[in-house]
Amino acid sequence: MKYISSMIFAVVIMVTCSASGCIDLDAPKKDPEYSRAISKGAKAKLELHVVDDEGNPVPDVNVNAVMWMVTDAYTLNGQTDTNGVFIIKGKIRNEIVIRLKKKGYYNSREKIVFWGKQRQVKNGKWQPYGEKVEVILRKIKKIDHNIIKIGDGDFKLTSALNQWIGFDLKENDYVEPHGKGKIADFEVLLEWDGKWGRGNYTGMSLSVRFLEPYSGFYVCDKELTSNFIGQYNVIPGDIKFITSNFYSRKIDDYNWDKKKFDKNTSWVIRSRCIVDDEGELVSSNYSILYSFDFCCRHDSTAGICVSGYFNPIPNDTNLEHKVQRWDYNVLEGMDKYY
Repeated sequence: MKYISSMIFAVVIMVTCSASGCIDLDAPKKDPEYSRAISKGAKAKLELHVVDDEGNPVPDVNVNAVMWMVTDAYTLNGQTDTNGVFIIKGKIRNEIVIRLKKKGYYNSREKIVFWGKQRQVKNGKWQPYGEKVEVILRKIKKIDHNIIKIGDGDFKLTSALNQWIGFDLKENDYVEPHGKGKIADFEVLLEWDGKWGRGNYTGMSLSVRFLEPYSGFYVCDKELTSNFIGQYNVIPGDIKFITSNFYSRKIDDYNWDKKKFDKNTSWVIRSRCIVDDEGELVSSNYSILYSFDFCCRHDSTAGICVSGYFNPIPNDTNLEHKVQRWDYNVLEGMDKYY
């Protein structure tokens, strides 16, 4: 019965009704020009506008545009004009991958997809022909070479399950006696019933909590089109004291219950908080986590894997670090920009 319902649902979503009548979302695919474009290619034109973080045009940006056809591609190279504009024209079948580079800025990349329900072809041209596309080129402002990279891509395993244990971001390990860490930036609770089921785990969960006054975190978006995907500076007022944050991947009777670290967001963390006699915050450290995952193993151990950066200078809110390919290459979903 559920399969019949799914089929009915699939048919329903293919047709959208508006005040003026019903619109067939698959109509472009029935158009001979569209069919010809996705098999043989069609003309495309983009008006690329490159701006900085404040919306100002960026001239003399080196542009590399890869125009994809059926099984191969060709490239267009040039520079933006005094208004930060570069015109991309050519024949393509499906997408244009754009890479931007200029001294004093972080490299950026963008992908413009032409095939799909949102596109049409008219007179041999992808529509809208001459579309304006704005891309932000982030400035290099204040790179702090003292900021420490967190994580090496490996899971930190422990047999200390079903109990709260501290995790030291600077050392990327659990605190003693469970690891070589000295100071707990937060605590984790790894729970697992030891059973294995479909999809690797069953009854597996992770909780994260911050215990110190003023400690906590906030969530921010990653800048996924830039080599520097993080925030320049912490916004202290956005940090919330979190006593417990539940984060899980578990199976119960083959039903998934997921709350994952969103691949498109980061955590900005405040920890190692010291307060004075009046209870006012006098010192703390800041970190940014780009990814956070966990696992369990057949030997009854479990662990977490984090990646990000830790600023070791107390009260320094700067998070701008030296960019490494590791930062954006290992993150889930980032391969779509290459």
